[in-house]
Amino acid sequence: MAQEPNWQPIGREFAHDYWPAFDGNSKPFSDEQGNVVLEYGALDEDLKGYPQDYFNGAIIWKTYPSLMGGATPTRPLQEKTVNQETGHSTFTYRPEDGAFALTNNRGFSKGTRYKIENLPQHLDCEGELYLDKNNVLFYRPLNGADPNDLHLELTVNDGNIVVEDQSYIEISGLSFRYTDGTSIELRGSCEQIHIHHCHFRDLMLYAIGNSLRPDKELWSEHRNPDEWKLDWMNDIVIADNQFFNIWDMAVRFYDGRSYENWLLRQSKSWPWGQLGKVDVLRNRMEDIGIRHQGRPWASIPALSVIRAETGNVAGNIIKRSVGSGIMVQGGVTAGMKGAEVPLCRVLVYNNSTEDTALGVNDYGGFSLWQSGVIYVYNNNIGNSVGYMPGGLFGTGRPINLSYPYYVDGGFKILGFNNIVWSSSVDPTEPYRSQTAGYFSVFGFLNHFTNNTLFRHGEALGGSSGNRTDVISNVFADISTDFLMNNRVENPSLVGGGDTGASGIQGIPSLAYGRNFFHGKAKAGELVSSGRRGEVKVPLDVKAQTIDEMAKQMQAFPLRYGHLGEKLDDLPLVGEYYTHALKHEGATGADFRLKDNSSAIDHGATYFMPWALARNVGEWNFTENRADPTKAVDYSFYMREVHFERFMYSWVPYNNIQFNEASLEDYVPAPSEDWVNGAISFNGKRYGKVSDAAMRKDVEIVINQYITGHDQRTWDRWMRMEGKEQWAIPEPAKGYNSEGMPLFGDDQTMAYDGDRRKTLISKTDNLLLEVKFKTNPGSKSGYLMSKHDGNNGYQVFIDKKGYACFMISSEGKHYTIQTKSKVNDGNWQHVLAEMDRKTGRMTIYLNGKTEEESMSGLSANASIDNPSDFVVGRSSAKDEGYLRGAIDFMRVCHSTLEESKTSIEELYAWQFVNGPHLFDMRGEKIKGKRRDAGALELR
Repeated sequence: MAQEPNWQPIGREFAHDYWPAFDGNSKPFSDEQGNVVLEYGALDEDLKGYPQDYFNGAIIWKTYPSLMGGATPTRPLQEKTVNQETGHSTFTYRPEDGAFALTNNRGFSKGTRYKIENLPQHLDCEGELYLDKNNVLFYRPLNGADPNDLHLELTVNDGNIVVEDQSYIEISGLSFRYTDGTSIELRGSCEQIHIHHCHFRDLMLYAIGNSLRPDKELWSEHRNPDEWKLDWMNDIVIADNQFFNIWDMAVRFYDGRSYENWLLRQSKSWPWGQLGKVDVLRNRMEDIGIRHQGRPWASIPALSVIRAETGNVAGNIIKRSVGSGIMVQGGVTAGMKGAEVPLCRVLVYNNSTEDTALGVNDYGGFSLWQSGVIYVYNNNIGNSVGYMPGGLFGTGRPINLSYPYYVDGGFKILGFNNIVWSSSVDPTEPYRSQTAGYFSVFGFLNHFTNNTLFRHGEALGGSSGNRTDVISNVFADISTDFLMNNRVENPSLVGGGDTGASGIQGIPSLAYGRNFFHGKAKAGELVSSGRRGEVKVPLDVKAQTIDEMAKQMQAFPLRYGHLGEKLDDLPLVGEYYTHALKHEGATGADFRLKDNSSAIDHGATYFMPWALARNVGEWNFTENRADPTKAVDYSFYMREVHFERFMYSWVPYNNIQFNEASLEDYVPAPSEDWVNGAISFNGKRYGKVSDAAMRKDVEIVINQYITGHDQRTWDRWMRMEGKEQWAIPEPAKGYNSEGMPLFGDDQTMAYDGDRRKTLISKTDNLLLEVKFKTNPGSKSGYLMSKHDGNNGYQVFIDKKGYACFMISSEGKHYTIQTKSKVNDGNWQHVLAEMDRKTGRMTIYLNGKTEEESMSGLSANASIDNPSDFVVGRSSAKDEGYLRGAIDFMRVCHSTLEESKTSIEELYAWQFVNGPHLFDMRGEKIKGKRRDAGALELR
């Protein structure tokens, strides 16, 4: 396209560094009578003095000087601009001061870059073209070429392939070039589609993507939504393809809950198609997103898989992406009545991203959102720039704002064995990493373990979340702060709607341990004392040194706050490759530990359970130094109560409360070794989750919900279908002049407790899992029980030493037991499940089926009962105390089949060959324990 300045390829640090810069905002544009037509405009001294009509029809691209966005084009400039409200008009270009009348689009601060294209006067370079308003194409041939001898080909865009409502199709060995739209689009209901070994180059939109109906054009208010058959797209494999110079995204898979349907969803029931399993494997992508068609705030990922139920994003290599490298989003309910995400299990591993976020700010190399479980491991995540030449919010001071590992509104996203790096922290470098290598907004259960994070301004930033573990990482060459969380003034938190309150409230549930810190950075800030919004903070966790911050964490107290060790010398071999890292990227770096590093044999093995459907309770029983009598619930199951992400932290979870326990009652466990990971049972101890608490309404203080999100958040709430599931009182203070409600400070909205999904089981499928050991020869101990003698479920060890699974309704009991005894003093893994539709009961021991039988229990027979959920003793009466220890326990309203897995796969992942049991390369652990960071020293 004819443009000024002439086109240049994407650089490895900034995609638009050859564009000129605006000097800033212009004065308002007025008509001849002085009436203001447009308040904002863009000004550049170098644009002065051209004829009045010189820029008519031009398309102007401008970088984004606000949070979360990139360069986007304007519509062709008209000679005049008109204020639609007043009807006043004026020329769009003002020659005397070199100004354009452009819509504000978040400002034109000094340094904001721009380019001008599609003007005939810029057709000054061989190979350029210009398209006039009559769709006549003008082309400038190579210098010296005779136009009469040219051979020109013009496409009519018949190069796209659309697969609609078809299955069992393989597409391979094809090349695509110059296509518009999506080169290969899967539409509607499709299964078993395999696209592999294809070549995509110079595409004007997407290479491979999908769409799910119904969409706006097909939707009709007169059709009964109950009669609609929703699209289902499943078993899609995109593998071993090459993508070069793709204008927008290379691979784009979304379920039907797209942004385009968001406004419609606010006011109407909206059925949508769904993604089942999607695998994106071993693809190579370079120069992605340079002329994207997205919104100014688009993230433009090279590869995106949004809301798939299961899948693998693995082995992909991405270099030079204008936007994010890889974006994966888990499930979301969108506040719909009856909506749930029963299963999300997406694995993101063995990928490499390098030089991403070259034309957008915020987002990151890996962008991870919404409900998991999403496993992110064994990835090389490098140099996510996020350069903002015009600064943030019109300041005109250039900054870099992007995060290689970015979790925004993420819940149970597990990152381990990753290498995260940037090319420079040198303050003289314009593209140095000023921000955090790991950044989160909202969220909880986002564990970050055994990673190597190298060369960033900050190590961890954003929100701290709650029930989050940061264990056995190496943070090397960090220049400003190691931890910088819960800062309400941080624009990424404010822009994301996070007041910091949820992170501050969750601090006692956090765990930090066995991390290694190196660099000039100070320890940083987790929270400072005083009042933070509605939360009163008693103590500082804000320090210069790691030792000082660890003492503050323990005094606060945190669940585990030993934090780690500060190192004077760089622990990585990579110090010898400083230059190579900057110029050659990861291929020129060495992220291994030095032979003499104190991080060797001082890391940790961290347990990663295999994700199952409808998980309502999950406990690791690691020692809790904030309250040893409490076992923190690690479960997350997104359902109707999760109306929108601002409120997820208010939804109760199922912590187990012990009748008595101290730190001395925790013992070593086989699953993880960073703390004592099991709790002992001595014949007197038991824990429980109160039945009354599980039946209680979910209550949220309305003004706390609105605070930080402003009234438009409440307005959006009131327009969304699903709000009727919440009891909302009349505002105590009436309404303001704009009709917005004014609630009292103590007014709450409530969600009916009868609709909650908890450890209470009625007619649900049921899966109970536990890893335990008994004292040798011990008999008659209960592992878990929610049973009143007539109704309920329980797993226990009988008088002969066998593990038993019982389910009961109205005094009728159905029991199944292992063939092997489990009371020999060794660690045992028992999993029991009940398929309510068929009545099938199965019990598994140490990864193998032990017994299966068909019960006589009707599918409609409720097993509900008023007893508490009790661990270590019968819930029906004060007997059956366990003598031994429990390492791990889980309760799900599902079966293995419903979770799309098997006992063999689950057991192998958790205890035999799961990637958390090895380093990034699959190396076995050597020495007395694992080395910290991603790589075990060979």
